[in-house]
Amino acid sequence: MMDDDIMASMNQEPIKEYARGAIKRIQLHNFLTYNDVEIVPGPRLNCIMGPNGTGKSSVVCAIAIGLGAHAKVLGRADNLAEFIRTGEDESFIEIDLYNGAGKKKRCNDNTS
Repeated sequence: MMDDDIMASMNQEPIKEYARGAIKRIQLHNFLTYNDVEIVPGPRLNCIMGPNGTGKSSVVCAIAIGLGAHAKVLGRADNLAEFIRTGEDESFIEIDLYNGAGKKKRCNDNTS
């Protein structure tokens, strides 16, 4: 990520504000590979990187489901219950969206 000095030398201001509708926070509980995790993306480009099997696709699935996608669209499962972590009875996804002026909109999807 570029620091403020590099951005200034490129004659660009660093973006510190989130765009309306941007994801500010993702919380997953008993979702696929995750017991409990909170992800706080920045206001610009965010990348999910890691070795195979570490949960990169799980985060993408959580975002899609948390924002209303049907399980079948993801091509990974036929119903939401299949996204619950093995050995657990229920799961949840919380996504906070930036709504301008410092406000957040929370999207919840409880799966059981």
